[in-house]
Amino acid sequence: MLSNELMTELMQEALRLAVYAQEADEVPIGALVYSEEEGIIGRGYNQTRTCNDPSAHAETIAIRQACGYLKNYRLPSCYIVSTIEPCFFCFGVILNARLRGVIYGAPEPKMGALTHAIIPTHMQRHLHYIHHGICMEECMALMQAFFKEKRAKN
Repeated sequence: MLSNELMTELMQEALRLAVYAQEADEVPIGALVYSEEEGIIGRGYNQTRTCNDPSAHAETIAIRQACGYLKNYRLPSCYIVSTIEPCFFCFGVILNARLRGVIYGAPEPKMGALTHAIIPTHMQRHLHYIHHGICMEECMALMQAFFKEKRAKN
């Protein structure tokens, strides 16, 4: 299990990645993959609009990079750290990559797969560890500011 100090440090890095998404006019979500043996081995931020790719979510990009780094499609000693609760799509990728755990900052009330019962409890059991609320206020503030600005422009 990761310490609160390490989870906070990792979430701060994920928040930096989320800012890259925001600067590209993407939904500001950042994610990284942390290996207990190697440290951070994958980084990603939302790029769905930039890449014209509906699968270019922060978590998926980070997982692809980590799999490339380890030259393996399975990541059993790794954790995904995301600023926002993973969606259903990302949760499927997380399960297929066999990640050890999920750490996220803020809940996602519309599309979140973990706390909003989109993913049945028996599917969540495939993860050894789920932790939420790390830097939650910062993660929520980034999302709220982004959408507030979007609404003001419209």
